[in-house]
Amino acid sequence: MAKSKWDERSEANLLPLSVSDDFVTALKEWRCSREMRITATMECELCGKKDLHYQFEIINPERNTALWVGSSCIKKFDIYLEDGRGNVITTGKDTYLIKEFKHQHMTKALMALLDTQPEGKIGIYPKKSLDATCARAYLERQKLTPKQVNYLFLRLEQEGIPFDKQYFSISDTTGNWDMLMTMKEPQFQRIELALTKGQREGWLYRHKPSAK
Repeated sequence: MAKSKWDERSEANLLPLSVSDDFVTALKEWRCSREMRITATMECELCGKKDLHYQFEIINPERNTALWVGSSCIKKFDIYLEDGRGNVITTGKDTYLIKEFKHQHMTKALMALLDTQPEGKIGIYPKKSLDATCARAYLERQKLTPKQVNYLFLRLEQEGIPFDKQYFSISDTTGNWDMLMTMKEPQFQRIELALTKGQREGWLYRHKPSAK
């Protein structure tokens, strides 16, 4: 039986970095480092697929080698994962890794914000108090409104704390949707990278200039 293009490319890229020269056996040698990145300009180092949105790092501890692979290819490896409660992740491993990585990134940024000592107020509220309220909305409940995301992005930028807007998100609840639709253009532009395609298109449609 002829090999598929995926098999040919994947074997050519994986086997030189593995111990075994058998592709199926070699797949079992690799582990997930739990490192992830969001990009739209790089390709899967296993199969060569381009324009990936998510990439995961896999490592071969016996050869001390590593590859960055996409969401589809990471499913090909015999990767063992546990959640924070010790439960084994058996399905949706790529989805779990994406969620976990985003959570770790957001938590690191927000904890750094809580360690700052800002002066001044926004309206009648001290920045320190607003920082705590908005950060803990996520840290304690994993929920953020559009206005909280806008505020946190503003403060993280003010404090020079590194963060990636794409790792934050806003759930599509009715309340959040209504709040998003009332946001001014500077606020929308600040949080745009954290929005889903539907959320972005909804705001742009609502605020497009009326046809004359």
